[in-house]
Amino acid sequence: HLPSALVYRRKNGLRLPLYDWYRDKNSVGHYVDLLVDNTAQQRGIYNTAFIKKALADFSAGNNRYAKAIIMLTNLELWHRTFNL
Repeated sequence: HLPSALVYRRKNGLRLPLYDWYRDKNSVGHYVDLLVDNTAQQRGIYNTAFIKKALADFSAGNNRYAKAIIMLTNLELWHRTFNL
C-alpha cells in the first residue's frame, strides 16, 4: 500500500542530466567535438563560427545554445552513420 499523497500527486516527468552529460568529455560530451572537425566542416551545412561560439558558451556553463548543440551533434552522428 502506498500513501495517498504519493498515489494522487501530480505526474512528474523523468529529467535526464543531458547538459551535464554533453559537457562531460568522458561521457557523450566527446561527440560535440565532431561538430568542428574537418569532416563536419567539409560538409558545408554548419555555420562553424556559430558552433564554435556556442560550444565555448556551453563549456563555460551557459545553456543558451545547449539544445542546438545537442540537436546538431545528433544530426552529425546521423550523417556519419549513414555516410551522407
